[in-house]
Amino acid sequence: MLSSMSPSDLKSNNTNFGMSPDLDNHKSLRFFNASQADDSGISGYGVVNNNPFTTSASFQQVIKQNDGKGNDALLQRINRVVDSTTNSTYTNLFGASGIMTTANLQAEYKPYYFTNANFMYWMDYGIINLKYILDSIAKIGLVKKADLRLRMYVNTGAVQVTVQQSATQVVTYKSFKSSFSNTCPINVNYLTGAVASGGFDSTVTRITAGL
Repeated sequence: MLSSMSPSDLKSNNTNFGMSPDLDNHKSLRFFNASQADDSGISGYGVVNNNPFTTSASFQQVIKQNDGKGNDALLQRINRVVDSTTNSTYTNLFGASGIMTTANLQAEYKPYYFTNANFMYWMDYGIINLKYILDSIAKIGLVKKADLRLRMYVNTGAVQVTVQQSATQVVTYKSFKSSFSNTCPINVNYLTGAVASGGFDSTVTRITAGL
Protein backbone atom coordinates (compact mmCIF):
# COMPACT_ATOMS: atom_id res chain seq x y z
CA MET A 1 0.00 0.00 0.00
CA LEU A 2 2.71 2.47 0.99
CA SER A 3 4.84 1.60 -2.03
CA SER A 4 1.93 2.36 -4.38
CA MET A 5 1.28 5.85 -2.99
CA SER A 6 2.68 9.03 -4.49
CA PRO A 7 4.07 11.77 -2.18
CA SER A 8 0.77 13.68 -2.50
CA ASP A 9 -1.17 10.49 -1.61
CA LEU A 10 0.92 10.10 1.52
CA LYS A 11 0.20 13.67 2.59
CA SER A 12 -3.54 13.57 1.88
CA ASN A 13 -4.48 9.98 2.80
CA ASN A 14 -2.06 8.58 5.35
CA THR A 15 -3.25 10.80 8.19
CA ASN A 16 -6.80 9.51 7.66
CA PHE A 17 -5.49 5.95 7.83
CA GLY A 18 -3.73 6.68 11.12
CA MET A 19 -0.25 6.62 9.59
CA SER A 20 2.56 9.11 9.19
CA PRO A 21 2.25 11.50 6.19
CA ASP A 22 5.91 10.84 5.42
CA LEU A 23 7.99 7.71 5.02
CA ASP A 24 11.12 7.16 7.08
CA ASN A 25 13.96 9.37 5.91
CA HIS A 26 17.72 9.03 6.18
CA LYS A 27 18.42 12.03 8.42
CA SER A 28 19.36 10.08 11.54
CA LEU A 29 21.06 7.24 9.69
CA ARG A 30 24.27 6.14 11.42
CA PHE A 31 26.71 3.24 11.31
CA PHE A 32 28.69 2.11 14.35
CA ASN A 33 31.05 -0.86 14.21
CA ALA A 34 31.65 -3.24 17.10
CA SER A 35 34.65 -1.30 18.45
CA GLN A 36 32.62 1.91 18.59
CA ALA A 37 29.86 0.13 20.51
CA ASP A 38 31.89 0.68 23.70
CA ASP A 39 31.68 4.45 23.26
CA SER A 40 28.99 6.50 24.97
CA GLY A 41 26.19 8.29 23.21
CA ILE A 42 25.43 5.90 20.34
CA SER A 43 22.02 4.52 19.40
CA GLY A 44 23.17 0.94 18.80
CA TYR A 45 25.90 -0.70 16.72
CA GLY A 46 25.41 -1.55 13.05
CA VAL A 47 23.16 0.58 10.84
CA VAL A 48 20.64 2.54 12.94
CA ASN A 49 18.06 5.21 12.10
CA ASN A 50 16.21 5.56 15.41
CA ASN A 51 16.72 9.19 16.47
CA PRO A 52 13.25 10.79 16.55
CA PHE A 53 14.35 14.25 17.73
CA THR A 54 16.62 16.86 16.22
CA THR A 55 19.23 18.04 18.72
CA SER A 56 20.15 21.68 19.25
CA ALA A 57 23.58 20.92 17.82
CA SER A 58 22.09 20.65 14.34
CA PHE A 59 21.64 24.44 14.27
CA GLN A 60 25.33 25.06 14.83
CA GLN A 61 27.72 25.52 11.93
CA VAL A 62 30.59 23.82 13.76
CA ILE A 63 29.31 20.25 13.45
CA LYS A 64 29.47 17.63 10.71
CA GLN A 65 26.78 17.44 8.05
CA ASN A 66 23.59 15.69 9.24
CA ASP A 67 24.98 15.34 12.76
CA GLY A 68 22.23 15.53 15.38
CA LYS A 69 19.39 15.15 12.89
CA GLY A 70 16.21 13.25 13.66
CA ASN A 71 14.03 10.95 11.58
CA ASP A 72 10.97 13.09 10.77
CA ALA A 73 8.68 10.10 10.23
CA LEU A 74 9.50 8.75 13.72
CA LEU A 75 8.71 12.14 15.23
CA GLN A 76 5.36 12.29 13.42
CA ARG A 77 4.40 8.85 14.68
CA ILE A 78 5.31 9.84 18.23
CA ASN A 79 3.21 13.02 17.93
CA ARG A 80 0.15 10.95 17.05
CA VAL A 81 0.10 9.25 20.44
CA VAL A 82 -1.38 10.96 23.51
CA ASP A 83 0.52 10.46 26.77
CA SER A 84 -2.39 9.75 29.12
CA THR A 85 -0.09 8.95 32.05
CA THR A 86 2.10 12.05 32.42
CA ASN A 87 0.79 14.57 29.90
CA SER A 88 -1.90 15.93 32.22
CA THR A 89 0.76 17.47 34.47
CA TYR A 90 1.64 20.18 31.95
CA THR A 91 -1.16 20.47 29.37
CA ASN A 92 -4.34 19.94 31.44
CA LEU A 93 -5.83 18.25 28.37
CA PHE A 94 -5.33 14.52 28.87
CA GLY A 95 -5.41 12.13 31.80
CA ALA A 96 -7.72 11.69 34.78
CA SER A 97 -7.67 15.42 35.63
CA GLY A 98 -7.85 16.65 32.03
CA ILE A 99 -10.55 17.24 29.45
CA MET A 100 -9.92 13.91 27.70
CA THR A 101 -9.68 10.91 30.00
CA THR A 102 -8.37 7.53 28.90
CA ALA A 103 -11.97 6.38 28.43
CA ASN A 104 -12.63 9.36 26.15
CA LEU A 105 -9.52 8.58 24.12
CA GLN A 106 -10.69 5.00 23.67
CA ALA A 107 -14.15 6.15 22.56
CA GLU A 108 -12.62 8.55 20.04
CA TYR A 109 -10.16 5.93 18.70
CA LYS A 110 -7.25 8.20 19.55
CA PRO A 111 -3.85 6.50 19.96
CA TYR A 112 -2.68 6.79 23.55
CA TYR A 113 0.13 5.71 25.85
CA PHE A 114 0.00 4.60 29.49
CA THR A 115 2.13 2.83 32.06
CA ASN A 116 1.31 0.03 34.49
CA ALA A 117 3.94 -1.11 36.99
CA ASN A 118 7.16 -1.63 34.97
CA PHE A 119 5.36 -1.88 31.63
CA MET A 120 4.64 0.76 29.00
CA TYR A 121 1.71 0.31 26.61
CA TRP A 122 0.97 2.00 23.29
CA MET A 123 -2.58 1.60 21.98
CA ASP A 124 -2.76 2.49 18.29
CA TYR A 125 -5.45 2.54 15.64
CA GLY A 126 -5.22 2.36 11.88
CA ILE A 127 -7.81 2.38 9.10
CA ILE A 128 -6.92 0.44 5.96
CA ASN A 129 -9.29 0.24 3.01
CA LEU A 130 -10.16 -3.32 2.04
CA LYS A 131 -9.10 -2.63 -1.54
CA TYR A 132 -5.49 -2.36 -0.33
CA ILE A 133 -5.74 -5.83 1.27
CA LEU A 134 -7.95 -7.60 -1.28
CA ASP A 135 -7.27 -6.51 -4.84
CA SER A 136 -10.60 -7.99 -5.95
CA ILE A 137 -12.47 -5.39 -3.86
CA ALA A 138 -10.92 -2.61 -5.91
CA LYS A 139 -12.14 -4.21 -9.15
CA ILE A 140 -15.47 -5.70 -8.14
CA GLY A 141 -17.49 -2.49 -8.48
CA LEU A 142 -20.73 -1.82 -6.60
CA VAL A 143 -22.48 -4.88 -5.18
CA LYS A 144 -25.62 -5.25 -3.11
CA LYS A 145 -24.27 -7.97 -0.86
CA ALA A 146 -20.82 -9.41 -0.34
CA ASP A 147 -19.90 -12.56 1.57
CA LEU A 148 -16.17 -12.39 2.23
CA ARG A 149 -13.70 -14.02 4.56
CA LEU A 150 -10.62 -12.05 5.58
CA ARG A 151 -7.68 -13.86 7.15
CA MET A 152 -4.68 -11.81 8.30
CA TYR A 153 -1.33 -13.09 9.53
CA VAL A 154 0.55 -10.71 11.84
CA ASN A 155 4.28 -11.06 12.46
CA THR A 156 4.58 -10.96 16.27
CA GLY A 157 7.50 -11.36 18.64
CA ALA A 158 9.75 -9.33 20.92
CA VAL A 159 13.02 -7.41 20.79
CA GLN A 160 15.49 -6.64 23.58
CA VAL A 161 18.08 -3.86 23.63
CA THR A 162 20.79 -3.50 26.29
CA VAL A 163 21.06 0.03 27.71
CA GLN A 164 24.05 1.61 29.47
CA GLN A 165 24.28 4.96 31.27
CA SER A 166 20.54 5.53 31.21
CA ALA A 167 19.07 8.85 32.41
CA THR A 168 22.07 10.71 30.93
CA GLN A 169 22.92 12.53 27.70
CA VAL A 170 25.35 9.75 26.72
CA VAL A 171 22.98 6.75 26.81
CA THR A 172 24.35 3.82 24.81
CA TYR A 173 22.36 1.05 23.12
CA LYS A 174 24.40 -2.15 22.96
CA SER A 175 23.40 -5.73 22.09
CA PHE A 176 20.16 -6.49 20.26
CA LYS A 177 18.05 -9.66 20.28
CA SER A 178 14.88 -10.37 18.29
CA SER A 179 12.38 -13.23 18.12
CA PHE A 180 10.58 -11.87 15.04
CA SER A 181 10.72 -13.90 11.85
CA ASN A 182 11.79 -12.27 8.59
CA THR A 183 11.29 -8.55 9.30
CA CYS A 184 10.98 -6.74 12.64
CA PRO A 185 8.13 -4.17 12.79
CA ILE A 186 9.30 -2.59 16.05
CA ASN A 187 11.66 0.39 16.27
CA VAL A 188 13.21 1.21 19.67
CA ASN A 189 13.74 4.97 19.67
CA TYR A 190 16.98 6.44 20.99
CA LEU A 191 16.04 8.58 24.01
CA THR A 192 18.63 10.44 26.07
CA GLY A 193 18.47 12.73 29.05
CA ALA A 194 17.00 12.69 32.54
CA VAL A 195 13.65 11.15 33.42
CA ALA A 196 12.03 14.59 33.67
CA SER A 197 13.06 15.26 30.07
CA GLY A 198 11.65 12.00 28.77
CA GLY A 199 14.72 9.83 29.32
CA PHE A 200 14.87 6.41 30.91
CA ASP A 201 15.02 5.78 34.63
CA SER A 202 18.57 5.46 35.95
CA THR A 203 17.90 1.82 36.89
CA VAL A 204 17.04 0.75 33.32
CA THR A 205 19.50 -1.79 31.91
CA ARG A 206 17.39 -3.39 29.16
CA ILE A 207 14.44 -2.50 26.95
CA THR A 208 12.16 -5.35 25.96
CA ALA A 209 9.46 -4.48 23.42
CA GLY A 210 6.80 -6.92 22.24
CA LEU A 211 3.96 -6.94 19.74
